Amino acid sequence: MEKPIVGNKRKRTVLTLEKKLEILKPLEKGLSQRVVAEKFGVPKSSVADIWKGRQKIQDAITSSESPAFSNKKRCIIRPPKFDLVDETCWRWFSQQRSKGAPVSGVLLQEKARSFFSKLYPDNDPESFKGSTGWLTRFNQRHGIKNVQLRGEILSSDIAAVEPFQEELKKVIADEGYSRDQIFNADETGLWGRMTPSCSLNASGIAKAANFKKSKERVTVRGCSNASGSFRLPLVFINKSKKPRCFKNMDMNQLPVKYYAQAKSWMDCKIFSDWFHQHFVPLVRKFCGDHGMEKKALLLLDNAPSHPSAETLQSDDRMIKTMFLPPNTTAAIQPMDQGVLDPCKRRYKRKLLAHIILENESEDKSVPEILKACNMKQVVYWIA
Repeated sequence: MEKPIVGNKRKRTVLTLEKKLEILKPLEKGLSQRVVAEKFGVPKSSVADIWKGRQKIQDAITSSESPAFSNKKRCIIRPPKFDLVDETCWRWFSQQRSKGAPVSGVLLQEKARSFFSKLYPDNDPESFKGSTGWLTRFNQRHGIKNVQLRGEILSSDIAAVEPFQEELKKVIADEGYSRDQIFNADETGLWGRMTPSCSLNASGIAKAANFKKSKERVTVRGCSNASGSFRLPLVFINKSKKPRCFKNMDMNQLPVKYYAQAKSWMDCKIFSDWFHQHFVPLVRKFCGDHGMEKKALLLLDNAPSHPSAETLQSDDRMIKTMFLPPNTTAAIQPMDQGVLDPCKRRYKRKLLAHIILENESEDKSVPEILKACNMKQVVYWIA
């Protein structure tokens, strides 16, 4: 007996809300459903369903005020069971984050249970548990994600920012500085032998062991002009004046400007030497090579390790410094706006690559590999 011929089963297409929005645009312009279906490679019946439910799709997209709204990636429009709890939690969350208060998932779940008991007093308390599943769906609806709190911008004196910006604009206009002639410098700490505190781990293992972390710290300072056309070599401050790894080496040939200080910190003496012996000559050469007047403005924060503006100027007073207002560096200092952090991340990748390579070639343990790392390697990895 011959088997009946079964037609090819059509593959089910799952469309995200973002894709449905794309399909709606040509439909709203008057294109036929058949043409749109052929254009996007979906059945005509699916296009018809999308057009029929267009209001629900648009409401789902605009239901959140979050700028990082993630509902566009969702496929199913499912309203919350207790919409008043959802709306109240979102408003409370937005208010807390606008104040800079950290909000954890556990705290949000607790507030949701509290709101439920107040908004639905006649309902059984067990009908809403504020579970992890509820938290996941709430985050998806409103485009909320877990992030690490960084920087000190919430502690900044924002009121002092605008007057300083106006003052800086006036100085730039009066002196005729171009973006090539405006510089910024800032320091950061570098733990040269410290491994990351996070790692991927097998799901069945609850805890991940780690080695004792090295606390050996050096100071690194970056300096660049506003246009990014001239980046000075990094300043590198270590405890030892000339470690053994630099034996028989000319320290002036290193890719960084190397200094020694008892605690590996920046101080006024080091800063003044760098400014007069390193910064001023290099900036003059840069300006001369590019046909510009040999003048520049260096913007600095008001750290105690920085000498006064009167001290930090060239002999001809064509290269000057200007200090940012107190408690504003996290908000307006250029080096704090994603310049030094990527430099340290690149260093960390090079350190981890070295650990993997050494571990594979010589089967050494991680502490042994880190102990064998010397300051010469740290200098060339960060430069």
